[in-house]
Amino acid sequence: MPPSLLLRSVASLVLAVGVAAPVVAQVAPSPRPHQAQVGRCMASAELNPNEALRLADELLALPDLDDRAEIIVRSCRALALRAAGRGDDAIAAVDQLLALADAPGIPEPLRMDAHLNAGSVLMSTTQQARALALLESVLADSRRRGEAQTTIHALSGIGLARASQLDDAAGALPYFEQAVAMVVQLPHGPPMREATIRYNLAYNLLKLDDYARADAEFQRIETLLAPVAGPGEAGLLARVRSHRGEVLRRQGDLAQARHQFDQALDAQKTVGDIHGQTVTLMGLARLALDENAPERAQGEAEQALALAERGRFVVETRDALELLVAVHAARGDSAGAAGYSARIQTMERERDRVAALDKLARMQAEVEQDLGPGGANAQDVRTAQVMRNGSIALAVLTLLVGGAVLLRMRRRQRQLRVSSSTDALTGLINRGEADSRIKAMLQAHPGDADRRCVLLMIDIDAFKAINDRHGHAVGDEALRHVAGVLREASDRNDLVARWGGEEFLVARADSSREAAFALAEHLRASVERRPLGLPGGATLGISVSIGVAPAPFFPGSEHRDGWQGDLRLADRALYVAKHAGRNAWAGIWGLAEGRGVDLYSVRQNPESALAQGWVVIGGNRPMSWAPVRDEPAPGAARRPSAVPGDGRSSKHGGDPR
Repeated sequence: MPPSLLLRSVASLVLAVGVAAPVVAQVAPSPRPHQAQVGRCMASAELNPNEALRLADELLALPDLDDRAEIIVRSCRALALRAAGRGDDAIAAVDQLLALADAPGIPEPLRMDAHLNAGSVLMSTTQQARALALLESVLADSRRRGEAQTTIHALSGIGLARASQLDDAAGALPYFEQAVAMVVQLPHGPPMREATIRYNLAYNLLKLDDYARADAEFQRIETLLAPVAGPGEAGLLARVRSHRGEVLRRQGDLAQARHQFDQALDAQKTVGDIHGQTVTLMGLARLALDENAPERAQGEAEQALALAERGRFVVETRDALELLVAVHAARGDSAGAAGYSARIQTMERERDRVAALDKLARMQAEVEQDLGPGGANAQDVRTAQVMRNGSIALAVLTLLVGGAVLLRMRRRQRQLRVSSSTDALTGLINRGEADSRIKAMLQAHPGDADRRCVLLMIDIDAFKAINDRHGHAVGDEALRHVAGVLREASDRNDLVARWGGEEFLVARADSSREAAFALAEHLRASVERRPLGLPGGATLGISVSIGVAPAPFFPGSEHRDGWQGDLRLADRALYVAKHAGRNAWAGIWGLAEGRGVDLYSVRQNPESALAQGWVVIGGNRPMSWAPVRDEPAPGAARRPSAVPGDGRSSKHGGDPR
């Protein structure tokens, strides 16, 4: 998905702030020493970190601070360090927090709150696998305990994991909506409690480009917090102001957007909200690009990158790097754009390496568990102990142990190979396996001017509406149904994968442009002709939108970014198909005349590339390939403007919602 002010930014804020007040309420139901200071610390942790750190240091220096209060204060300190941009110190503070919270005798609710806050801190660092493990334990505990406030935080945690880690804002939305529905039913509490849960929802709505609903939620937050003058409330209001500035920018009201951004940035500097400043500066940089001022945009984007790197905000660092690619492209500095693009690729490789090491560690732990005292060896030893003849027993034991261990390890290896490469819901290969196979496909079929590998990004239309109207069980059946249709409609040697959420990927080696576009129409029509059967004999019509691009996009091009640039062009085509009214396909095909042209330029303005003779575009109906202000995510809900066609392009787009 493309970088934007709110696409993935400040993801950890919503969990941390959302639980700040309830943490204090849960662990301090009756007056305790220093309770007021502890409460102020937690309320300020994310949004006024300077004040929170001052309070935390004062409290930790007190000789009569009990373990219960110290755990809350150390949670406050870790959150504040992360918000202040001191990423390494925040990770160290998490280690101190967990060492205390996991000690014997600590009440389970308090331990759970500590894990929740620790996971929130780690979520925006390089230790995301550790963060998710902590949050998973909290979610399991919340289900077991069945407490309303815990369930609300669990729903927020699930939503955040889906939105930020899985990049699945549509899938996250129902969880945030449920959390809001529950929080308004709780007995009267501090306004910050409801405001921060609503913030989760509003933030996610902006990811989905649902500006009207998002802005309505932000207005509710401002109404809730207007009578309150605390530092935490001021910090959250500053972020809301920044987000509303982004809405205004997207709607074209640049003057009001700048006013909102400037006021938000001043407030965030006052309270020391480094995370908020990072996001607001990126908004200002995009605004400068809208105003055709790339020099100013570069300065603001570089400030944002420096703050993101200082705070070890992984998502925001990538967003800032992507923004700087766009800035340098706007300035005509292809070398500068390539340099920042290379840094993004380095980040991606490091992320993949960390994920692989984490998966390897889990596999090793599972195998060791099989071989441990509770596994095969213990059972075989008990069998051997009943044998009278020692030499026979030893021989039999050796055979049994060796055979059992070998069989278990082989079975485990087979299970791990299948589970690590297959999507459990649909039975298709998953994203990681698809990536490996497509890389091999490209090496085996480098292509030429006429025939190349082809990528088809496929998205189920209105999938959220299916879930909302029929429930998630039917939504899962719809995913399985579409997966089956795509598999049947594709050739035996085609690659068919679930890419994530409601998206699928089909790849074919050695295809012409005409064959690729015909395949897109065939897959679209196959899904349209096969409705999903529902209980009681009813049927549900399903359609898909498809984006098509070759790999390599231009014949003879090198895959410096491992085919991801080609995939982004398929994403761009998918965006066009969505805006053409759904149930559509759109394709863009690079010609030899465009060899050496930067793919980012093609993606930003396909019509210009078409006019230059670098590409051919196609689709099953008239479509707009007009430039957009921000490079869109597949299926993002923006209405394109009408542009004149030239026989190969199209005239009109539509709202995909």
